[in-house]
Amino acid sequence: MAAHDWRGAPCGQPGDWEPALQHAVRQMLDAAVPMFIVWGSGETFLYNDAYLPILGQRHPAALGQPFAAAWPDAYPAVQPAVAQAMAGQPVSFENTPFTVTRNGVEQQSWFSFTYSPLRRLDGAVRGLSCVVAETTDRMREAQRLHDEASCISGLFRQSTSFIAVLSGPELVHERVNAAYMSLVGERDVIGLPLREALPELAEHGYQERLLHVMASGEPAVHRRAGIALRRVQDGAPDMRYVDFSIQPLGDAGGAVIALLVEGVDVTGHVLAERSAADSSRQLRHGQDSMRRGEAALRDAQLRLEGALGAAEVATWTWNLRENRVYADANLARLFGVSGQDAAGGPVEAYLAAIHPDDVARVGARIEGALASGDAFSDSYRVRGADGSYRYVEARGKLALGSDGQPEWLPGVVLDISAQKEAEARLRDSEARFRVIANAMPQSVWSTRPDGFHDYYNDQWYAFTGVPYGSTDGDGWNGLFHADDQPLAWEKWRHSLETGAPYEIEYRLRHHSGHYRWVLGRALPVRAEDGAIIRWMGTCTDIHEQKLAQQALQEADRRKDEFLAMLAHELRNPLAPIATAASLLALAANDPARVQQVAKVISRQAAHMTGLIDDLMDVSRVTRGLVTLERQAVTLAQVIDDALEQVRPLIESRQHALELQSAAGGAVVNGDRKRLVQVLANILGNAAKYTPAGGHIVLYAGIEDGCAVLRVRDNGVGMAPELVGSAFELFHQGTRSPDRSQGGLGVGLALVRSLVQLHGGTVHAASGGEGRGSTFTVRLPLPADQDGAARGPDAGAATAAPGALRVLVVDDNTDAAELVAMFLQLLGYEVSVEFGAIAALERARQVQPHICLLDIGLPGMDGNELARRLRQLPGLEGARMAAMTGYGQPHDRRETEAAGFDAHFVKPVETDALAAWLAGVGLPVKSD
Repeated sequence: MAAHDWRGAPCGQPGDWEPALQHAVRQMLDAAVPMFIVWGSGETFLYNDAYLPILGQRHPAALGQPFAAAWPDAYPAVQPAVAQAMAGQPVSFENTPFTVTRNGVEQQSWFSFTYSPLRRLDGAVRGLSCVVAETTDRMREAQRLHDEASCISGLFRQSTSFIAVLSGPELVHERVNAAYMSLVGERDVIGLPLREALPELAEHGYQERLLHVMASGEPAVHRRAGIALRRVQDGAPDMRYVDFSIQPLGDAGGAVIALLVEGVDVTGHVLAERSAADSSRQLRHGQDSMRRGEAALRDAQLRLEGALGAAEVATWTWNLRENRVYADANLARLFGVSGQDAAGGPVEAYLAAIHPDDVARVGARIEGALASGDAFSDSYRVRGADGSYRYVEARGKLALGSDGQPEWLPGVVLDISAQKEAEARLRDSEARFRVIANAMPQSVWSTRPDGFHDYYNDQWYAFTGVPYGSTDGDGWNGLFHADDQPLAWEKWRHSLETGAPYEIEYRLRHHSGHYRWVLGRALPVRAEDGAIIRWMGTCTDIHEQKLAQQALQEADRRKDEFLAMLAHELRNPLAPIATAASLLALAANDPARVQQVAKVISRQAAHMTGLIDDLMDVSRVTRGLVTLERQAVTLAQVIDDALEQVRPLIESRQHALELQSAAGGAVVNGDRKRLVQVLANILGNAAKYTPAGGHIVLYAGIEDGCAVLRVRDNGVGMAPELVGSAFELFHQGTRSPDRSQGGLGVGLALVRSLVQLHGGTVHAASGGEGRGSTFTVRLPLPADQDGAARGPDAGAATAAPGALRVLVVDDNTDAAELVAMFLQLLGYEVSVEFGAIAALERARQVQPHICLLDIGLPGMDGNELARRLRQLPGLEGARMAAMTGYGQPHDRRETEAAGFDAHFVKPVETDALAAWLAGVGLPVKSD
C-alpha cells in the first residue's frame, strides 16, 4: 500500500484527511487480510495490497474511482449493503463467489464481506470499511464432503449387496438399501428393532451374533448362512443362503454404537452346488434336452415371426450409442427401408419416412423419453415403399447400460391405419347422425347402457330453453312435472333393468315456463352378442293432441250425463201420460174425470213437445240449417217480446227486474224471433238460478259501435271452470237430484249459435259461486248507425213509404210489374224499366232512393248496371238490392262486390222485402 499514490484521491493530502479516514487507512495498510474503503458522497474506492488478487486486471483503473465505476459488474449486487452501511448499519455477506486471478490464472474463489460504517468525530457517517475473508478452502472442503457423502449414498442405494445399519442394544434399523428390502420381503423395517421387524432371525440366534460384535468390537464374517425368511406376508418361511459380514461402527471416543451388516444372497450358488452331482449324472440327458430345446427355440422363433407378421406388429431395437436401428422385416417394409439401413442403419433412415407434419412432434416425444426415462408412445404417419402413408402407433421403453446411462431403446410398431379409417368413418357417421337428429321435429336423446344421458339434439334445447349440457346425467328429471317424476323414474329403471322399450306420457317444462304434454320413447341398441350398448330416445310434443283427447273425453262424459238427464226429463211427462191412459179406460163413463185426465195428457204432451223442440232447434242451429229472416229490429222490440215470455217465471219467483235502457231505439239487422229467443233464454236462466226475491238487471245500449244487451243477476253464480264452458252443448252446473231447475242444458249453447249467426258475440262472467252472473250479447249495428245512443226522437226517423222513390229494373215484364204493384200498395213512388240503358236514363231523371235490379239483364248485367248507377250524380248514396234467381254463395259475393246492399233470391219473399225497405231512411241533409 505504501507504494501506491494516494494523492490523486479526491480527499486531498493525507494530512488533510479527517481523523476517521486516517484511522481507517492506517488499519487498512496494516491489515494482512483484504480490505477496502468507500469514502464520501462520491463513494471513492480505496483498498490495500491484500485486496489486489480480487481486483485482478481492474486494479490500476479502480484506485480512487467511485465504487460504481471501479467495479461496475459487482456494484449492483452490493449496492444495498453499501447503502445500509452508509446509513450506519453494519452488514455481512457469507461465502460469495468471485473469479480471481492467481499466478496469471483465473479461478473461482469464495469470500465473506463485513461492511462497517466510518464516522466523523461528530458521529456522522462519511463512509464505510469492508473486511474480506476468503472462504475458498472451507467451501471446497464442504463440497468435497458433500460429493463424498453423495457418492457413498449412491453406492449404498445402488449396491447389489444388501446393507443395513443397526444401532443400539435393541439393534434398531437406522438405514437399509433396496437389496436388503428385497431380501426381507419389502417389509417396513425402518425404526423397528430387529426382534420386532424380523422375528424369525431372532429365533435362530442371529441377534446374539450381532450383539456379540457390538460388545466385543470385533468384526465377524458368516458364509453360506441359512436364514428362513417370510418373504410373503402370512406365507411359509423361504430358506435363503447368504454371505454376510458384521462391522462395528464407533463414535469419536471409539465406543461401538452401531453395526454395519453387508452381504450377498448366494442361494442360487448353494442350490447350484448341491445340484452339481445330479448335473453330472444327467449330463448326457441334458445334452439331448439341449438339442431338443434348440430345435424348439428355432421353432418358437419361426412361430413368433409368423405371429408378428400376421398381426402386422413390427419390432425394433435402437442402439443409442452407435445410433443403429435393428429392425425386423415388418418394420423395414412398413417404413420403406431396405438394404444396409434395414439391417442396422441410422435412426434417420426411419425418421425420413415420417410425414413432414408429424416429424417435429415425434422427435420431441423421443427426446423427452430419452431425458426422463419414461416410456415412449406416439401415433403418426409413415410413407411406405409405394409412396402411400399409413398410420402407425409406436411404443418403446428406455434401457440403461451397465454404467447407468441410456443405451437401448427397444419397442414395437403397430399398423393402425384400419383403426384410423374406422374412427374417421365413425366421426362421419356421428356427424351424419347429428345432422339427421337435428333435422327431426322431435327432441332426440341418447344414453349410455347405465342410463347416463350424454346427448340431446338441438330441438331438446330449443323446446326446454336450458343451456347446452345442463341436462346431462340425471339433470333432465328436474324438467318433469313434479307429479310425473315418480312414474317416469319407475318406468326408466324398469327398462334399464330388463331392456324393455321405454314409453310414457308426461309433462315437460317448456321454455315459456309452462308444462306441455310429451310422449317419451326409448329403445335399446344392442351389440352382436345382445348386450345393450346404448339407449336411443325421443320426446314428441303431444300437448295439442292430449288436450283434444281430454276435451273428447269431457264431451263424451257430458254426452253420457245429457242422455241420462234426457231420459229422466222424458220419463217425467211419460209417467203421468201412461197413468192417465190407464185411467181413461177406467173412467170411460165419467165425463168429468175424462176431461181432467185429458188436460193432464195435454199438459204433459206439451211439455214433452217443448223438450223435443229444444233438441231439434239446437240441432238445426248447430248444423247451420237455420235461415235467419233478417229485418230492421229495435232493441226495445226484442226486450218487450222477451219479457213477455219470461215475466210469469220472474213474477212467480218474486224477482225485482230493473230495466236500464240507454239506446232502446237502436236498430239491428236481425231475425226478431231468434233475437227474442236469445234474450228470453238468458233472462230465463237468470230467473231460474237466482233464489226467490232476487234482483235482475237488464241493460240495453251501444258500446264500441255494437248494440249491447246485458243481463246481470245476484244468483248462485258460477265457478271459474263453469264460466269457461257455460256455452258448451249439454253443459250445466251442479244439478240437484230433484231437477228443480229443469231443462236439458242446451239453452246457452243455442244462444251462442244464434248470436254468432247474427255476427255477434256472447260472453259470460261471474265473481264465483254465490256471487251472481252476467251475460253480455253484442250485435253489429247497420252501417248507417254511427254508434251513438239514440232515443225515440234522435236522428233521422224511418221515412214514410210515400217519400221514397224506387226504381225497379227487370227484363221479365210480369215480374217487374208485380213488384211495382206491391210497392205501390205499400205507398212507395215506383218507376219501372225493362233494360239497363233505359234504366240509366230513367235514374238520371227521377233520382231514385232505392234501386231493385235483376242480375240476368240482356246486354248489361245487373252488377255492371249497379256500378254505373253509383257513378251518376245524386245517386252516390242510393240503396240497391239484387233480385235474382242466382242464390249460391259466389253469386252473393259478386253482388256484394258490385255494391249491392241486399240480395233477394226469386221468388222474393214480400215480407222480407218490405222489412228491408222499411229500414231504409231518407238521407239526412245538413243545413
